[in-house]
Amino acid sequence: MYGYVKDTNTQFDPLGWITVYRALTVAQESQALNNEPIIPKNSMANYSIQEHIDDGNLRTQYSSATKKKHTAERYARANPRRGKMSSSTIIAIDTDKLDSNKVFDVSNGIDPQTGNRFRKPALDYALKDAEVLIQGEIPKSAYTIHKKGGCR
Repeated sequence: MYGYVKDTNTQFDPLGWITVYRALTVAQESQALNNEPIIPKNSMANYSIQEHIDDGNLRTQYSSATKKKHTAERYARANPRRGKMSSSTIIAIDTDKLDSNKVFDVSNGIDPQTGNRFRKPALDYALKDAEVLIQGEIPKSAYTIHKKGGCR
């Protein structure tokens, strides 16, 4: 049996690991620009995935990322009303270079810790943002700077 490949120029990853994007915090931007690992807000925290997604202001052991470049660009934009005067740097993260036990694709709305569907508002955020969580630090070998911040 023969068939045609639809697009031979696209990348196929049989394990499902992909490149994801993150708009960095000010502290993380400094780490990236100094070629250091990206550290989550609190690597010693013990929050559940549900708690992390419910409240993006918590200081958790996770870093949120997205499968969609335009979503990262939206989060990276300057927002003077919220005190963010310049855009953030965006990194591209190669999830193949991370420990697979520390990468959680929650873009399907299922909590990998419980196997259940997320409760709202986490469900809405995870689906809308095509969210992928990374637990712990992101080594320099796993990311590149996709778009430098600082533009007003």
